[in-house]
Amino acid sequence: MSQSDGSGVIRRVVRGVHRRLSRTASYTKKGVRAFVYDRTSTVASLSRDIRLLERRIESLSSQLAYENFGAVDGRTTPGTRTYGTLKPHDITRQPPLGYHSAIEARTIYKPAFWRGINFLFGNAIKGPIVEFGCRTGFTSRCLAEAIVERNLDAKLYLYDSFSGLPEISSFIDQSAPEVREQNVWFDGSMAMPAGTPKAISDSLEEFLAPSRFEIVQGYFSDVLPSRLPKEKISLVHIDCDLYSSTMEVLNALVVADLLQDGCLLYFDDYNCSRANPKYGERRALIEFLGANTHWSASPFISYGWHGQGYILHENI
Repeated sequence: MSQSDGSGVIRRVVRGVHRRLSRTASYTKKGVRAFVYDRTSTVASLSRDIRLLERRIESLSSQLAYENFGAVDGRTTPGTRTYGTLKPHDITRQPPLGYHSAIEARTIYKPAFWRGINFLFGNAIKGPIVEFGCRTGFTSRCLAEAIVERNLDAKLYLYDSFSGLPEISSFIDQSAPEVREQNVWFDGSMAMPAGTPKAISDSLEEFLAPSRFEIVQGYFSDVLPSRLPKEKISLVHIDCDLYSSTMEVLNALVVADLLQDGCLLYFDDYNCSRANPKYGERRALIEFLGANTHWSASPFISYGWHGQGYILHENI
């Protein structure tokens, strides 16, 4: 369904609802509304139309979620086409937790990643793009599409255990509201079904050559730093939820000497834990910069209610 076709269907349904509403009432000389049709049958008919309208909107939103950005013949042309076939069961269509729809999430992530890649182009910063924590591959796909759209010569690395969060042993994490009060972060939470890495790979391969991305499955403690890229990175998207996991990632990047002046650090859960600097990714960044004084960071972009990107600077 194209945007114009979907919009036409919705307009027709809305007009039908409006006509029915108009027929249900007339005015007497005294200006009092008097119903002239059987109210029960009219309400039932209106209910059917409203349900149809809701289904059409949901279907249209699903389609539009993957038509916001595109590229034709290597040129950056927003809104021109959809990548691959994007079947309804495609796992990368599932929006991240906290978002009600794919289109809502996409309108947050894609502009944020585009701005980051434009920054890399403008400052001649090269190197792989790395994501820690990809779950369904939704943001992974957004990153991959942005790479293709901007013709960026960069390989994409994706890291996730796909088994959910690791054991939460850090007192800092145990004290976080999501663990202590809300009980939404716990050992194994957000685990994905077997076959998720292949499903993400199959989806990305529809528009990105297999040689241009790599999915590394395993807990960070098992795969870092040995499975990291061998060249300095340009952009890191950290979606680790926990303070301990974020520290594990940042320390591994330092040990492997993969950070460079001007590279971008995106923290997807920066404003989780009520944006309290005692917890989560906020605390991890503060402690990381405190322990590595030859690095500093300046704010680059905020995305959604939750994310924050930084530019990393080497203090010479």
